Amino acid sequence: LGRNGLVLWTLLLSLALFALSTPLFGIRPMPFLGAILLAPLLVLMFLRITRAKRIARFAEQLPDAIDIIVRGVRVGHPFSVAIELVSRELPDPIGTEFGMTADETVFGQDVKTAISNLYRRVGQDDLLFLVIAINVQSQTGGNLAELLARLSRLIRQRARLKLKIKALTAEGRMSGWFLSAAPFILFGVITLLSPTYFFGVKDHPLAIPALIYCALSLIVGNVMIYRMVNFKF
Repeated sequence: LGRNGLVLWTLLLSLALFALSTPLFGIRPMPFLGAILLAPLLVLMFLRITRAKRIARFAEQLPDAIDIIVRGVRVGHPFSVAIELVSRELPDPIGTEFGMTADETVFGQDVKTAISNLYRRVGQDDLLFLVIAINVQSQTGGNLAELLARLSRLIRQRARLKLKIKALTAEGRMSGWFLSAAPFILFGVITLLSPTYFFGVKDHPLAIPALIYCALSLIVGNVMIYRMVNFKF
């Protein structure tokens, strides 16, 4: 999806949001402005969620990728060839990313720079350990296979700790989902029971400011809950 396609989808989403708000508020400037402001936020949220899922999948595959590199180095392959083995044996996203790194080394890029480029592209935190390990080993020497094997164990231990933290914070995340969905559920139930309850005040001058305040309060509450249940360790 290129830049032009992203702009096109944002415009289409803005028009769709405005069309959905028309039965409630009519054709007015404020709903149109709200749709224009909300659409980019929704697109940005979608991109962030997609990126986070890809990075999470990469993090799951990283220990296996390091194990493949360790086996390749131990049997006598150069490090660049061991990276190419990862691109062959593991699926996307880590296979694709390591394939790009292997291509860089084939075209003359040194291993340290290629691994650093991999970290800049992906942005996964544990990948920084691999970059540091490669840089330290290239400067001081030592057994690269043993160093990477210990790194693989460290990353697996961090992953287990992350799962424990996720289990302990599950209640907070469920509370966040429930509190976020509750206003929309109540709106739907009340509208079914009394269709004129909300539509009778849609033309009131305070209707749109009240909705904006509710949306901002919902966003602030979600951000606070997110910060409570997601933290670095």
